[in-house]
Amino acid sequence: MAVSNNVRAFDVLNRIDNEFNQILRNSLATGNSPLRTTWMPPVDLVLAENGDATLTLDLPGVNPETVRVEEHEGALTVSGTRPAPTVSGRTLVRELAYGDFKRRFLLPDGAENSHISANYQDGVLTVTIAQAVKPKPEPRVIPIGNAVIEEGVSHGVVDDSREQGSHAGTKAE
Repeated sequence: MAVSNNVRAFDVLNRIDNEFNQILRNSLATGNSPLRTTWMPPVDLVLAENGDATLTLDLPGVNPETVRVEEHEGALTVSGTRPAPTVSGRTLVRELAYGDFKRRFLLPDGAENSHISANYQDGVLTVTIAQAVKPKPEPRVIPIGNAVIEEGVSHGVVDDSREQGSHAGTKAE
């Protein structure tokens, strides 16, 4: 019986979800929703092992002349417009989004705007940020010149790696 009640509860939640989605779709189709005025194109952001970052935006139906890529104060902004098509007749379902879009991405410290390039082909905008993340330098051992090491005498080098109190219980003479 408990399984049957859980199934009924799931059915109720599923119906509510379907009705909510239908209301949302209807408001988008009739233009009665504020969500209808903007859209957010999907993005892929890939960081290569060499530190280059590639940002890919899917912009089907967007005229490349309306797309703007701008770097300002450590942020990359991509904006543009996808116009709604002219339709003769009544729109029954509208799931595609139209209008203005704007995406903003924070750049890592050290990324230079002179290393940013963009290319638009077949409805896909690709922005490349060369050396977006600079590799960390390898540690370098600094040789000590003219060092005189006397047996058992420390010359200003402190070794904190030993546990304190390891000599507890020895008598001071």
